[in-house]
Amino acid sequence: MRLGRNALLATGWASYAPGGVLAYEEALCAVVLRGVLRPSVCIVRIWVDHPASRAGGRALWAIPKDMGRFSGAPEAPGGASLTLGGSGASADPAVAFAFPPGLRVPGWRHFRLRTVQHSEARRVEARLQTVGQLTLGRARWRFEPNGPLGFLVGRTPWISARLDRAAISFGI
Repeated sequence: MRLGRNALLATGWASYAPGGVLAYEEALCAVVLRGVLRPSVCIVRIWVDHPASRAGGRALWAIPKDMGRFSGAPEAPGGASLTLGGSGASADPAVAFAFPPGLRVPGWRHFRLRTVQHSEARRVEARLQTVGQLTLGRARWRFEPNGPLGFLVGRTPWISARLDRAAISFGI
């Protein structure tokens, strides 16, 4: 998503299935960095539903992970949602996301990028490598106007993609 004239933002939703290091849900907003040699992002907001993911992301890579409650699934008819604060089902979702089935690109695709984070006067770079099956589609995001991503209300994705059956290595 483009924000004004100065920033290209990437929003993401991930479901890490059992069988890896941790199984958890994640939603994020990152700034795509310019003037760097490799594709890089700085994660500015991110929520997870697993305390170990939160602690590890903060301690190891200076990623500002916060806790959230996730429900649904992006490919399900009702989509998925992320709720912050509040209690139980009465709290309104801060973010809702849906990714209906789209056009699957044949074969497996490899992607690499870096995260560049700053914490307590230190710069932390981490590499991410992934391989998976790419699906192009039309993501639908809904942001609570008064929520932490309220500045994205009314903006639509420039491009939407999903990576299925992915193997991801982070921090290598």
